[in-house]
Amino acid sequence: MPHRIEVKSKIPDGRAKTRQRKLKSAGFNVGSVEIVDVYTIDADLTPEQLTETADSLINPVVETATIDKPNAPKAFESAIEVGFKAGVTDNVGTTAKNGIEDLVKRELEGQTAHFSQITFVESDSEDLPIQDKESRAIADALHNPIIQRIDIRGYTEFIEDGGMGVYVPRVKLEGEPKADTIDILGSDDDELRRIGKLGILDHERKIANGEFGLHKRKFHPDGNPVVVYRGKEQPYQGVELDRIAA
Repeated sequence: MPHRIEVKSKIPDGRAKTRQRKLKSAGFNVGSVEIVDVYTIDADLTPEQLTETADSLINPVVETATIDKPNAPKAFESAIEVGFKAGVTDNVGTTAKNGIEDLVKRELEGQTAHFSQITFVESDSEDLPIQDKESRAIADALHNPIIQRIDIRGYTEFIEDGGMGVYVPRVKLEGEPKADTIDILGSDDDELRRIGKLGILDHERKIANGEFGLHKRKFHPDGNPVVVYRGKEQPYQGVELDRIAA
């Protein structure tokens, strides 16, 4: 069963102050910001090992850690969690995994530890609380949709759900890889030019590899990249493209 270890500073966090200043200068209605670091541990650990892991991830003089319960500030209006998508290199998570292996004296299979970060924001005006639309805009400013995922929750939803929940970014591969044989020597000049421009034909989808792709600079409001087919942008059909983009 995966577990969450949430780490929060007990003293004023310089990272939070810098983030608040940047968001404010970008035009957002942000009065206060608090940052919580999250380590999602996907390994079979005993309660004692989890406690030792949490203790190893903090400086007890200036930080606190909770296991499987929120470590949130008392007052906030929106919580925005940013983490890596499945398959993306997670250097902080890998470092945490190495530390866990040293503690438990055994090698752990897979990524095991995943790092993410929650930004808790509150408006600078009681008359102008942060709404869903502004929370989304702040989240867009805090993450790279190509390699990162986001989870946004308002105060009420956060409290009702008991926090952000546990999410493990696992890579899921479906189907078996197949290879086609291309008769290059038997292809005429027109066919070779077509292959060079569009790529090899995918016989299952009946399109060439180069005819279907993801736009590098255009994204839908939910962070998924725009799909391009034969050079034309396609309307969004609600298809999950996270695994493709990752």
